[in-house]
Amino acid sequence: MNRTAASVVLVLVATWVVAHLLYLGPVEAATEMAVTWLTGFAASSMLIAAVTVLTWGLILGHTSPAWLRFVQQARTATAMLGVALVIFGLLHWRDTEPRSELHWVVVGVAVLAGAGLVHAWLMLTGRRRTA
Repeated sequence: MNRTAASVVLVLVATWVVAHLLYLGPVEAATEMAVTWLTGFAASSMLIAAVTVLTWGLILGHTSPAWLRFVQQARTATAMLGVALVIFGLLHWRDTEPRSELHWVVVGVAVLAGAGLVHAWLMLTGRRRTA
């Protein structure tokens, strides 16, 4: 799990560095649009992958305990993605006028709510297995 967290942090830092390097000069608006679209594409790709793993894990988790580990990792990755979306949404909201574009924050909160539901399911399944 540490490797996954380190990879996500490395990608975020690399994106931040590249965005700040490209933010210099007249390519400011194009860079902001490109970074926004790349972040959205990466977030949606990771969300689709996490939902796919969660779906299979929820289906097979009762019969195969190995899937519970995958579900735990997917839950953690999804929670990290949700937090990143909320932070990105708040930063985007701060830079827009008038301040009305909260769709990234709403998506991030929805992802975090989904991760919370999966966490509750994992806790319930863990208690059933030990009882």
